[in-house]
Amino acid sequence: RDLTINALYYNVETGQVEDYVNGLQDLQTMTLKTPLSPKKTFQEDPLRMLRVLRFYSRFKDATIDPSVLAALQDPNVQAFYGPPKLAPERASTEFVKMMAGSKPSDAVRILFETGLYKKVLNIGDELNDIDMDQQNPHHTYTVMNHILSVLENVNNISKQVGSDDQQRGWLNLAAFFHDFGKLDPDIQKPHPKREGVMQYIGHDSKSRDIALDKMTTMGFDKDVKKFVTTVVRHHMWPFMLNRPNMKDKSRNKHMGKFLNEVGDFYESIVHHSHADQL
Repeated sequence: RDLTINALYYNVETGQVEDYVNGLQDLQTMTLKTPLSPKKTFQEDPLRMLRVLRFYSRFKDATIDPSVLAALQDPNVQAFYGPPKLAPERASTEFVKMMAGSKPSDAVRILFETGLYKKVLNIGDELNDIDMDQQNPHHTYTVMNHILSVLENVNNISKQVGSDDQQRGWLNLAAFFHDFGKLDPDIQKPHPKREGVMQYIGHDSKSRDIALDKMTTMGFDKDVKKFVTTVVRHHMWPFMLNRPNMKDKSRNKHMGKFLNEVGDFYESIVHHSHADQL
């Protein structure tokens, strides 16, 4: 089994729970441990690495045992993730459930800080590191901490407006991908007039392309992909439509184009924009 809390037996003859791995105590403390050594458990099925983060996100009071955390960031253990041990498309279910948990930003932080995200998303040297300094006056956070902040904000907003778990999970997934385009070295450009400042023109389109590519490889459902890529591609539109120097006629024209392109997703994009601005 993947975790001790999932390795409990129920004896149908005696009506008793049989616990061979201290799972009952771990269940009471919500400690996420592996029944065998983490390395052996993850080698048998590398998807269990994601499943740990899914349970960590789902249960608010859950903690991850230090031995499991150490294994998640061990390059030798991460090497198990992927073919032939793991078909990439198996990851989508765990990823959606992780995003629909109570604290997805905490789980994603571990995914980022351990470097495991590179294995899960099959990212090589084509993108800069997720903890990249944005070198932009509009952002005091690195790309990683900005994504984590937006993810936490949009998760809270979704709860406040009464979104169901599926809607909240999908919007959290969009927040996860929305700025990956900034990591593309071809998108990051020095500002032509402001020394030491970087700009990221077209990062929304590039983020959309990255999201579509990674979600297709990971076997996401077409409806999830359509929602996420639409939100990611248009996440800058509310900012652009709110520019103070834009004339009403021009704003109305662009508003009509925006609504025509995004359809019923417009409200979700506005929620994302709110989280992004916060």
